[in-house]
Amino acid sequence: MKAFLTFLANIKPLIQEGKILYDDAVKLYRKNFNKDPEGVEALQLRKEFSKAAEGQKVIPISPKLPKDAPYSEKNPRGWMPTAEEESGIMSKLKGQIEDLKQQASKYEDMSVSDFMSDYFGMSKKSKTPVKDKIQKQLGDVKLFGDETFEELQIIKETGKHPRNKADGGRIKYKKGGLNYLMGL
Repeated sequence: MKAFLTFLANIKPLIQEGKILYDDAVKLYRKNFNKDPEGVEALQLRKEFSKAAEGQKVIPISPKLPKDAPYSEKNPRGWMPTAEEESGIMSKLKGQIEDLKQQASKYEDMSVSDFMSDYFGMSKKSKTPVKDKIQKQLGDVKLFGDETFEELQIIKETGKHPRNKADGGRIKYKKGGLNYLMGL
């Protein structure tokens, strides 16, 4: 405790002259004692800073402000609107909110891309433009997405997908598959 009182006596003039902040005093305490001020020590530090603050002269700033500055003599409310201004602003906002709700009601069941294309006039872009283009050329044949060039040629010529066989499988697999081919 004696070491703390010596520390406080040395730092007191700096506190009274306003040359040191509370955080700086805590840092000095940590440096000297290798711990944070606790209990009575923390209270004493705070007490010294509050005593120093009581002695400080408060400088009124309002006379130095221009007349139209916020919180000055002419404008004591600052930037806050009056009750009349506030009610006018709120009624305007309520009207705008209602307009937006009315506009949004026709887009409730739309996806975001549909909304963007309709509201902003943006064109709808497909996620798979190449597949869509090929699908358009091939008609209503269902594509799997991993077709080879040869399969696409067959589809284009015949109008049928080579993987979709009427008998449910590949040629000659109808009567037992691989066992039938091997003669087993």
